[in-house]
Amino acid sequence: IHRLLDRSLNCRNEQLSSLFIGLGRPVASLQQVRLSYEDTQKLKSRRFFCPKGSYIMDQTALEMIDATAAFISNEQMQRLSAQILDYIQSFNRKGLRDTLDWLQAQLRVTSDSVDSVKLFLAALYLQIKNQINHLYPNEQMQFSVNADIIADIEKSRYLYAVIDLLQQQFEQIMAAIGTSTRDSVLDEILNYIHHNYASN
Repeated sequence: IHRLLDRSLNCRNEQLSSLFIGLGRPVASLQQVRLSYEDTQKLKSRRFFCPKGSYIMDQTALEMIDATAAFISNEQMQRLSAQILDYIQSFNRKGLRDTLDWLQAQLRVTSDSVDSVKLFLAALYLQIKNQINHLYPNEQMQFSVNADIIADIEKSRYLYAVIDLLQQQFEQIMAAIGTSTRDSVLDEILNYIHHNYASN
């Protein structure tokens, strides 16, 4: 049933972006109905972590959550902001994309709440933007207004949409601070091929 629903629903229809189906554990007795229902309630609270193009999550998504360790911390914030800042300054789009993909994968299985994840991602963006302003005080950069970015993150239904937004913002910063080197152009070409190899 899961595969059939996936095939039917995972089409390129924007109207389906508000649809979500949570599948609890299979039920073999009346007593298990409550457990399956509780699964669906938990899945509903984690719909934000649904993969791109998918509107269905089952109980295996709950089994993947690492309940013993939260991902969000000041150490993670400092490490990620330093790494992303390095990639921005070196015009390394592949490194940036790989880091954001890794971040998305980590957040998908975290026990942190959706609100905590959104706050963390907004703070990460603001920290990097402030560091760029400090490092390049004389550059004429047209940044998006902080309130607009925070509002976009706040109203995002899905984690992948926030990650895509951050990717766009960081690439705009790259474009504003300078020109690409030969190596970064090659990295960009390789990155494009890596993410579009299935297309003609």
